Amino acid sequence: MSKFAQILHDQLSSEIGGVVRLLLRSGKELPGVIDQVDEDFVVLKRRGSRATTIVLDEIAAFDFPEGTLSIEESEVRSLSHPVLNAAPTVPLDQPLPKLGIEVFKRLEELTAQFERKMQQARVDVVAPDPRTPLEELRALGEREAVPIWVSIKNRFDNAARVNELGPKYGRIQGIISSLKDLIEEVPAAPSLKRYLAYFQYLTDNKAAALSSAEEAALISQSARDWLMVAAFAVMNTNDALACHALEQVFQRHALTENGDVWYVYVGLLRGSGNYALLHEIYEARHKSDPPTFSESEEQLLLDACLYLLHYSGKDEVALDILRQTIGGTPAKTLIPQAINWLVGQVGAEYRHMALKMKAAQEAALQELRRGQAAIASASLNGVGEEKKQVALSVALSSTAPSTPAAAQSATLSAILPAQSPPPPIQPAAQQLIGHIYTYKFDRSFGFLFGANGGSYFFHRSAIIDEDLLERLEDLTEPNLRPAEQIPVTFEIAQGPKGPLAVSLSMYRKVHDIFDMALDYANAGEYAKAVAQLRTVLARDPDHAGAREFLDKWSEFAQTARTVVALSTGYR
Repeated sequence: MSKFAQILHDQLSSEIGGVVRLLLRSGKELPGVIDQVDEDFVVLKRRGSRATTIVLDEIAAFDFPEGTLSIEESEVRSLSHPVLNAAPTVPLDQPLPKLGIEVFKRLEELTAQFERKMQQARVDVVAPDPRTPLEELRALGEREAVPIWVSIKNRFDNAARVNELGPKYGRIQGIISSLKDLIEEVPAAPSLKRYLAYFQYLTDNKAAALSSAEEAALISQSARDWLMVAAFAVMNTNDALACHALEQVFQRHALTENGDVWYVYVGLLRGSGNYALLHEIYEARHKSDPPTFSESEEQLLLDACLYLLHYSGKDEVALDILRQTIGGTPAKTLIPQAINWLVGQVGAEYRHMALKMKAAQEAALQELRRGQAAIASASLNGVGEEKKQVALSVALSSTAPSTPAAAQSATLSAILPAQSPPPPIQPAAQQLIGHIYTYKFDRSFGFLFGANGGSYFFHRSAIIDEDLLERLEDLTEPNLRPAEQIPVTFEIAQGPKGPLAVSLSMYRKVHDIFDMALDYANAGEYAKAVAQLRTVLARDPDHAGAREFLDKWSEFAQTARTVVALSTGYR
């Protein structure tokens, strides 16, 4: 006998002679007086019938005259799976209690909604932003690549204008070939690989488009690139990769941000049975700087759990959670309970694919790292103007001609001893939160209130956030009204006249700061990326992504400083 059946047996036995309403798995409701309870069945006396015998395993729920269903979370851990495979239906000819009708109808409506949405939802391929490659190439210091990209984009626009992008015209093939050559010169620009994927998609080469989109996403780790990976993975019927890509999207973006793409993801989970991935998304967003989920997102996530509970044969659990929802329990309280019922072993295909993607990302980073080392070495040996560094924001086009080996060695030793390790990573200082309430733009200083109650002076040179600088430069009045005051994070340093604020940044949620670090890294500005990672770790010491990249990017930043010092020394 299952635990639920035992509880059912004991409670009905204790109420012999009392009135009970039984809700069967079929949706039928049977009210009556408890006459007899055996190990496997219960006998009810009902109006118009001498007696009715019901097998305990056919009972999904029950309530007593007070109208409260006696199924609690602690009582349904071992419930047997129901045999329902379709949305439950409500027998209209039966006088069900109001709560029972409402619960069953809600599950039926929710099931129909998800089925309809999943049939209609899709991940669309969106043309990349044409401004991004220009901005990215300039940030990487690849000035010579800018006119090459402009030429490629103009050729594409001309072909599109006369409607000759189809493979039969032969123009798109040449454009793709030129873009591949440019990518070889600038492999650290994800926007170029993003465009290559889009061009390959236009030639109907879906496999190549998926491969290029993966390369872009592995470098950028941005939601927009993972969304493109998902679109091409669906086209290539690679459901495991599509599921992984959308997991990355929803760990970074709101569930409602990309139209009905959420329903595509739920459909992939339904097909694979990898329901445990919902737990990964929930944990990633839940651990971010709260509040992460909006109420609409929480409801959408709970509805997805209820749908998957129904689809996996756990209708009694879904009905009980719905009963609590209708009773006023908020979605955020019920989500952990619903997810716990769905958590299980992720399929071998998905695990294999996730490991493959992690290895590919590591390989991409190693390739950039080798490229940086090769260019640094070429610069030391006077070879270096043929190909500039691609993942650092330092242009080496002014490197001097060849220098004798002995002089190179002496200069290198003076700047950076050959065997000296990079400086140790220092922990981030304590981050405080405050609001800028005045800024004198004509004198480049201002004051802010700290959350600790203090007022602090700051100078423009202490701002490390370009967005904050732009915000201050746009001010028209020095004194800000309360609604206009700018939220910031800062550190306290001791100045000649007392404490002052340094390292000012716009206040952001942890995942936004991490995304900014990724953007800086993609632009080759590893020192800024490391500063943002330290801010992340100061507020969330267990942030896995920040810990994973901190050592690598610190090493890249040290390499950049070394290259700058060397190139300065040879001028």
